[in-house]
Amino acid sequence: MNRYTLCASALILALATTTAQAGKVYKWTDEQGVVHYTDQPPASATSVKEMDIAEPRYTPLPKSSPETGNRDADTQKEIDKVRAQQQAENAQVEKLRKERCEAARKNLDILNTTTRVRIEDNGKSRFLTPEEIVERKQRYQDIVNAECQDN
Repeated sequence: MNRYTLCASALILALATTTAQAGKVYKWTDEQGVVHYTDQPPASATSVKEMDIAEPRYTPLPKSSPETGNRDADTQKEIDKVRAQQQAENAQVEKLRKERCEAARKNLDILNTTTRVRIEDNGKSRFLTPEEIVERKQRYQDIVNAECQDN
């Protein structure tokens, strides 16, 4: 057998096995108009279409090289840096929330324990009216409810 015949036979054999791997799928519509896909033709259907489906080809992922490892390490460093910044911001927000909670509790305690509250208003000292006291009590209570959940 010469080389040409051998190559032609191998090519035909390869094409035959590729075709054998491909499956047939039938697309059909039932009486209600619902489309179905099956591997066998239906016994009764309004329209049937035969479709050839080829097997998917997968390519393996490339192995990681030292360059990829360096990029992964750089990416991880960036992620760690962002996480550290977020944790610092969260700690600052938590600190401010606790300070606001304590100030609101202290002010609410003052309003609840004293009958007359003196404030500085534009450089002048004056007493709060009963309506102002009620309004401020409500405002401070709202702050306590919002900010002092864990305290």
